[in-house]
Amino acid sequence: FVSPEHHPHIDLLLKNATHQDERPVAELLLKRLDGSVFHAELIYRRLTPDEGPPVIHIAMTDVSERKQV
Repeated sequence: FVSPEHHPHIDLLLKNATHQDERPVAELLLKRLDGSVFHAELIYRRLTPDEGPPVIHIAMTDVSERKQV
């Protein structure tokens, strides 16, 4: 679940990812199903396969401990 205050960030992230071939990084505050909140780092990249439409590959890492330091 993406916190409402981060919805604009997700929109921008997805718009940028559809036009970039590099690997940008974004940090967001996300909510787990149990309601707890955590800081997540997203690394994303647009991939263009030989056949079919482009896809966006997103890797997410919980960086809560790093943010608390």
